[in-house]
Amino acid sequence: MEFILITGVITFFVTCLIIIGFAITWIVGKIIKRNGPKRTGKIGIIITLPIMLIGLIATGISGYKIDEQQARANEIVKNKNYLFKKAAQQFSNKYLSVGSTLEDAGTAEYKSWGDSIDNSDDDFDVNKTVANIVAENISDIDRADTGVSYLKKRLNVMSKNDTGKYDYKGYEKAYNRIQKFYNFVSYPNGSYDDFSDTMTTLDNNVTDSYNWMNQ
Repeated sequence: MEFILITGVITFFVTCLIIIGFAITWIVGKIIKRNGPKRTGKIGIIITLPIMLIGLIATGISGYKIDEQQARANEIVKNKNYLFKKAAQQFSNKYLSVGSTLEDAGTAEYKSWGDSIDNSDDDFDVNKTVANIVAENISDIDRADTGVSYLKKRLNVMSKNDTGKYDYKGYEKAYNRIQKFYNFVSYPNGSYDDFSDTMTTLDNNVTDSYNWMNQ
């Protein structure tokens, strides 16, 4: 469409110059009272004028189409930004509650693990203990799992509607952090001695991302 517009503009201006030349020829012919220049100027104007009009029409139509396309493109970008912002707000609103649920579950797991160690005998089984503390908090873990899935869907909406206006990478980082927190709480790895430090780090990362979203 831009090619047609440029061609139309060039055609219009070139034919304008040609018509001016033929008009001058016609005027000179009248002044000197010579039929040849008058006829040449008249015929040239008759032939060139429609070409000029075609160029003018093509320029107008092309300009309108380009404006229409630009308006449509602007509307698409505007709609994408709206959908991104809406999904980002929903993401932020859910994010804190999921983080709080994981924090509650992780705190309960840590306490249960400590109690199991205190009440253990020589046949203490770490894997069995971890499985038990996860089972004890399965309700919170399942609720967090549903929340993380919701956050992923919101993140996908943001990804599809990312125009560069908003910081998609920041939301992606926030999701990765809470996903990592969920993975740890849903089945803790490492030793009991490392549990508290690991959970504190993961929880703080989630809090940092939440603060970033609401700054």
